[in-house]
Amino acid sequence: MDVHTLYAVNIQTAEDVDLFIDQITDQNIDLGITDLLLSADGQVDPTFVAVGEQNPRLAYTSSKLATILASCWIDGLKISSDVDDDGAEFFFQKVEAEGTRATGSSHVKLTMNKGMLIPRTITAPHNALASVELEFIPVWDETNDILVVETSQAIEGTPSVSEAFCAGPAYINGVQLESIQETGIDLGIAEFVAGGDGDIWQKFVAIGTRTPRITLRTLDAVSLSTFGISGTAQGVTDSDIYLRKVAKDGTRVANATAEHIKVSVDEGNITCRAITGTHGEFLGTEIQINPTYDDTNDILALDTASVIP
Repeated sequence: MDVHTLYAVNIQTAEDVDLFIDQITDQNIDLGITDLLLSADGQVDPTFVAVGEQNPRLAYTSSKLATILASCWIDGLKISSDVDDDGAEFFFQKVEAEGTRATGSSHVKLTMNKGMLIPRTITAPHNALASVELEFIPVWDETNDILVVETSQAIEGTPSVSEAFCAGPAYINGVQLESIQETGIDLGIAEFVAGGDGDIWQKFVAIGTRTPRITLRTLDAVSLSTFGISGTAQGVTDSDIYLRKVAKDGTRVANATAEHIKVSVDEGNITCRAITGTHGEFLGTEIQINPTYDDTNDILALDTASVIP
């Protein structure tokens, strides 16, 4: 019996970006096949089938936030390859019968020579592990298969859990919003993907639009009074959302140590959304921040080595 489990992703691009994405907790590889299934002339059953088009997507969830986001933020990450850099490598790690994991060249490797890596959403609960959802979008380099599959391969790198984050405080218009229970950041990236000439594989990918949204769940029901029933504008003082770093073999990294993650909003609006609760529990209030572009700063500014006030 031949079985496999997930493994880390190794990225080496022609633009000299080396990024090893480990701490992966989930993967979903969709080969994106659309069938061309045809019948005619009043036939009951189809008499022709072919692959109409193929748009693969490779989705991963990882908790290695600072490392990943430092290389791949709202502009995504271009995946490219040359004679020295393979692009992005994905592995199916073989499980050893009556053992643990197979060693040597016994694994399966998928190689993406060209395309884009896009961060989708970040979820950071209170006192639980934060994670980021990532999606790889391959396009055809007009030479290799859009995903090259090889067996009997060695795996790259030495994965380990080396960083962890949870929800931290949020300062909205310079004032702390207390009792954060969960922070959600949806980068709102919609991509352009295009092909042509009857090829089944797409040849082009780029960011089309960005409509990011930050959602904060808090126990602070007074927020309705603070922001008003129709919300308030983002003011002169940035709104700063923090993800707190967890200290390995300890508790939390000190606020004054520049190892936390900060996401800042310079322009937009802040609104209260749902206020919910059940008997015997606290009310929960959902605060939503809709950033807009101020013609100067990133619509969402990122600092992966920040202190917490």
